[in-house]
Amino acid sequence: MRQTTADFVASRDASASSISAISEGGKCSHRDVDGRKEDIANEKHEKNDPSDYLTILKLVRENNQLRKKYEDQDIAKRQLRSESQKQLNALKSLKRQLKAMEDAKNDLSQQIQDVNGGEGGLERNGFRKERLDQESRNESQKWLKAERGVTEFRNQVKVSRVESEERALKQQLLKAETETEMLKKDNQQLKALCSTLEAKLVSTHSATTSKLESLLQQRKADKKVMKVIKGEHSTCQQQLKHSQTEAETLKKQVIALQASKLEISENFSNQKNQICDRTLEALQEQVILLENETKDQDRFIKERIQSYESKLSKLQNVNETLSAKVQSQTDSVSRLDKEKCAVEVLYKQIKSLDDEKKAFLEQLGNMEKEMKKLREVNKNRRHGDTIEGPRKESNDHGCAYEAKLVILQKENEWLAAKEKLQSSSILKAGKENEKLQKQVKRQGEAMGLMQQQLESLEDETTRLNRLNENGDIAHAATLSKLSSEKLAMKNTIRAQNKELRHLRTLRDQVSPVEKSQSVEGSGSMLKARLSKVEKEKRGLVARERTLKSQVARLKTQVGEGEVAVKELQLQLNADSEKRVEEINLQFENKALQEQSERQETMIKELQTRVNVVKELQTRLNSLSKENQLLLAKEKDRQTSIYKLVEEKDDVEAIRSRLRDENAKLKEQSQVQVSKIQILQKELMESRTGKLEGQKGNNDEHLETSSVETEAARTNTETRKVKTGNWKKYAVNLFKERDQLRRRVEIMEQKARTNTSNEKKVE
Repeated sequence: MRQTTADFVASRDASASSISAISEGGKCSHRDVDGRKEDIANEKHEKNDPSDYLTILKLVRENNQLRKKYEDQDIAKRQLRSESQKQLNALKSLKRQLKAMEDAKNDLSQQIQDVNGGEGGLERNGFRKERLDQESRNESQKWLKAERGVTEFRNQVKVSRVESEERALKQQLLKAETETEMLKKDNQQLKALCSTLEAKLVSTHSATTSKLESLLQQRKADKKVMKVIKGEHSTCQQQLKHSQTEAETLKKQVIALQASKLEISENFSNQKNQICDRTLEALQEQVILLENETKDQDRFIKERIQSYESKLSKLQNVNETLSAKVQSQTDSVSRLDKEKCAVEVLYKQIKSLDDEKKAFLEQLGNMEKEMKKLREVNKNRRHGDTIEGPRKESNDHGCAYEAKLVILQKENEWLAAKEKLQSSSILKAGKENEKLQKQVKRQGEAMGLMQQQLESLEDETTRLNRLNENGDIAHAATLSKLSSEKLAMKNTIRAQNKELRHLRTLRDQVSPVEKSQSVEGSGSMLKARLSKVEKEKRGLVARERTLKSQVARLKTQVGEGEVAVKELQLQLNADSEKRVEEINLQFENKALQEQSERQETMIKELQTRVNVVKELQTRLNSLSKENQLLLAKEKDRQTSIYKLVEEKDDVEAIRSRLRDENAKLKEQSQVQVSKIQILQKELMESRTGKLEGQKGNNDEHLETSSVETEAARTNTETRKVKTGNWKKYAVNLFKERDQLRRRVEIMEQKARTNTSNEKKVE
């Protein structure tokens, strides 16, 4: 007992430390529930139920371990989801940057085309001063607008990045709030489950306490019966003592009678001596019979005490079996709780799958909307294409289409894997459902057989109880008869003793002369008395025979009753075990039926999901076809882009031609300068007014020509700078596009790894 109590205290301290560590860790805020369970366990320990306390502690530990595992899984899933969402946000931001860069590229290409058109106009309209000034101003304004667009684009990119980060943070906050709400709901559900468990434990505890109280009451009643039996035994012992004292007195009387016989033998004849001997023998026989009766009564009482002790031991065994059955019922209750926890985990997984399905459907809806928009854009472009259309087309939405195609292919692969898993889970659930139905049928048949056996056992128990009651009544009647007959024998012995005393007194009073006269009268009186004693002796012998026969019958009845009681106890033990098994089977049947119903609902839901997945696959196939068409269009656009590059080479050729023309203009300007010098010499030589007028005209012409040459030089220099900047900008754009494509590939690889990790976690 000391070792068991020490182990019990150690286990209690360990469980308390583990519960406190878990509650301090912050992973599960269920101190109230665990405290209540520990209070219930302490109450049971105070009521000397260490087994129930240990089972409750085991249940608490198992619940805490399951909570830890569930929380670790939730944390891993949340981390994976947060990483995947971050990667998706990064992909979206990169796509936006690509779109913005492509728009800027289109604007720059349009500006290049506008500039090329302006050069052609210059060639057509000549080198007029006003036109050149206007074109230079327009070009400067366009350049400023381009710079402002670039700065605005950069600011927009920064703002878009900040907005995407803000959106990601808001989404994280919303997810954290939803997760906190889910945790609160989970905590509420766990509290409700703990309250139900507490109610069940309290009910089981009350049932066990009520059973124990009933058993204690039975023990008290048995103790009372034992006290009564002991009292009867003490009374019988007292009666035996009285009978022994009476026997001793009778022996003393016999000794006195022997002395009187010796005295009478001197005076009376041998016949009188024979009569006295007979009376003495009769009295001795009566004493022997009384001693035998007392011994029989002692044996009977001892056997009755032993039977009651055996009954008490059997009742103790029954109590132990009932306590073992109560423990088995508590174990079954714990199993049912574990199954409930597993079913709740399955429901949570189903909810998470539903959420993923909704998110995927939303993504599909968004993709369909984008596809509709792209179709409308393609239609508008088809209707709006002109001769200069291929020049205006650029690499719009190329990277976006490629990324979308890759994402759709991965989603197709993921859906196929998910379909395989769902089909395998459906097959497993169907097989388990069939097994459960077979088990339910078997258990129903076993229940029917058990009910029939119970009805037959109840009938036999009622019959045996009636027989036992009748045997107890007959036994009590025989005991009362024996006690009454014993009292009658005692009364007869006392009457004979009185008569002997009276004879002694008469003998002492008679004189020696009267003795001879009174011998004949006393002899006749003694003969009459001896005849009466013989008759009484015969009656006592007959009564002894009847009593012996009755005692033998009672012994046989008592033996039969004990055998019947043993059989009843065995049957009751078997019935109690069968009832416990029936109760366990009923609980298991209910649990199996609930599991079968849940599995049927799961199968229906999975079938509906399979249908939805098939529809999604059809949609994805249609989207893949549309994507193939879009890829073909993109290839055409890439060819148009290559054409634009070739046209850009043509533009460079035109620029080289313009350089040649500028060189020619420089030569012409030098020729004009030489002419002007010549004219100046002529003007120096000539002093007439005509020459002066001509000189003024020539000066004006020189000024206009010099202004025009300077404007042409500035235009060519600005064009050179702009073309160099545009080339650098285009090269940077291509480099950024390649970098973004590499980033997209890296993010897709990370998304693949995350999906594989999520599948492993699931």
